[in-house]
Amino acid sequence: MGVITIKLNELPDLDELPRTIFVVGEKQKDLFKSQRNLSNLENAVSNYAMAVELIDEGHPDKPGYISSLAVIQLTRFEQLRSPLDLDQAVLNARKAAELTDDGHTNKPLFLWLLSHVQEARFEDFGDLSDLEMAISNVAKAVQLMEDGHPDKPRYFKDLAAAQRARFERFGDLSDLQNAISSTTKAIEISNDGHADKPLYLFHLCNHHYACFTYSDDLSDLDKAIKSIAKAIRLTDGHPRFLTQLGDLQQIRLEHAGDFLDVEDITVLKEMQML
Repeated sequence: MGVITIKLNELPDLDELPRTIFVVGEKQKDLFKSQRNLSNLENAVSNYAMAVELIDEGHPDKPGYISSLAVIQLTRFEQLRSPLDLDQAVLNARKAAELTDDGHTNKPLFLWLLSHVQEARFEDFGDLSDLEMAISNVAKAVQLMEDGHPDKPRYFKDLAAAQRARFERFGDLSDLQNAISSTTKAIEISNDGHADKPLYLFHLCNHHYACFTYSDDLSDLDKAIKSIAKAIRLTDGHPRFLTQLGDLQQIRLEHAGDFLDVEDITVLKEMQML
C-alpha cells in the first residue's frame, strides 16, 4: 500500500496547505487506479474533502476542488454502492457549477459532470427528476461550450444518450428525434479522422432503427443503414459494424424485397456480409 505524507513545518506558506492536501489526494487517487486498494480511495476522498474545507470562499480554485471531490465520490459509489456517496457527488457537482459564472471556461465541464452524476443516480434509483435535470444541464453545457472545442462532440453524444433514456422510459418520439438531432450534430462537428466518429454513427444508426421499429417507415431503416455503412468505411470494416449492416439489410429485404444500395456496397459484398 502506498503511503503519502506531508510535514506542515516544511510548507513555505500555510496558505498553500489546501493545494498541498489536494495534490496528495490526486496522488492517492492515482494509486487507487493503479493498485485498486480501497484505502487509497478512502484517503483520496478524505484529502479532497479537507482541501475543499480549507480553501477560502471565493478562491478561483475552489469550484475545481469541489468538482474533483464529486468525481472521487462517484468513484467510491461505483466501488461500494453507497447511495450517500452518489447523493454527495450530486451535491458537490451542483455546487461547483453554481460557483462558476456562465462565461468561465470550466462551466461547461462542471455542468457536464453534474449531468453525468444525475444520470448515474437516475439509472440506479429511478428518480425521473434526476433524468430531467441531467438533460437540462448537459444541454446548457453544449450551449455554453465554444464551437471548435474538442469535447463538444462528446457532450452532444451524452445529451443524445440522456434524451434516448427518456424516450425509453416514456416512449415519446420527440425525445428520440432529439437524440437523433444531437447525435447528428456530434457527427457533423467531428472530422472523418476523429476517433469517436464511427461510434457516433453507430449510435445514430441505433436511433434511426428505433424510429423504424415505432414508425415502420422504410426511410428510417434506410437512414440506419446509411449511418452504419459510413461507420464501416471509416473503420475499414469493423466486424461489429459489418454484422449490424448485415442484420439491417436482412430486415430491409424482408420488408421491401431488396437491399439498400449504399455507397461502396460492392466493397461490402466482397466482404461477404450481404
